[in-house]
Amino acid sequence: ASSSGQAFTPRLGVLWQLAHTLQAYGQWARGFRAPTPGQVNTRFENLSPPPGRRPYRSVANPDLRPERAQSFELGLRGRSADLRWQLAAFDNRYRDFISQEIVDASGAVDIFQFINLGAARVRGAEARLHWQPAPGWQLHAAAAQARGHRERAGVRSPLETIEPTRIG
Repeated sequence: ASSSGQAFTPRLGVLWQLAHTLQAYGQWARGFRAPTPGQVNTRFENLSPPPGRRPYRSVANPDLRPERAQSFELGLRGRSADLRWQLAAFDNRYRDFISQEIVDASGAVDIFQFINLGAARVRGAEARLHWQPAPGWQLHAAAAQARGHRERAGVRSPLETIEPTRIG
């Protein structure tokens, strides 16, 4: 099946220079993501899974709609002679969120399909640090945490595709 779509995706940002070395910023954006060909046309079976696993089949969804998002982000950026850092918090709200779900587990084979969820929300925060204590020496560090939930058929549950807390 073929799939196409388009959308106007504006973005608006503001930047406040609080001090010579400190900036605050805010951003609002709309997003759009069309389904990939694999999400629309996929077909795969594994009828001989490893012990302890059920056989499964992944089926196409030619009726998959594009995912739409509205995103908000607030943050602070700072710098000095040898240090740069950034803190940010974000809130992303999705309509027609694309997710691969088990759509039928009643038989001997689990049936997976990419479907549109009514809504999803992902919120989180991240921090970044770049320190250069001396020429030739650098330290990069980052941490991020996000939480999300989804709504399917009026039932709210955790969004399982959120990455765990990352520190690096």
